[in-house]
Amino acid sequence: MSTRTKNEEVNKARQERGTLLASGFIAGGALMGVVSAGMRFFGFSYESTVGDSAASILAIVLYLALIAYLAVSCIRAKKNE
Repeated sequence: MSTRTKNEEVNKARQERGTLLASGFIAGGALMGVVSAGMRFFGFSYESTVGDSAASILAIVLYLALIAYLAVSCIRAKKNE
């Protein structure tokens, strides 16, 4: 249970928003895994033109951006949404 504020309705709205977004991220990741497997099965080859270290840094930055989006979106949830 979320207890960031004393207002129970806001806490509930934030928790519901977080659950919805996290479920969407999980489902999106699963769907992209299936799409990626299908592409590999049909012989599509996707090579990165970026170096390994640059790709790793980009992946970390995007991962942190997703975490920030999830946190900020949940904090902004209001009781009337």
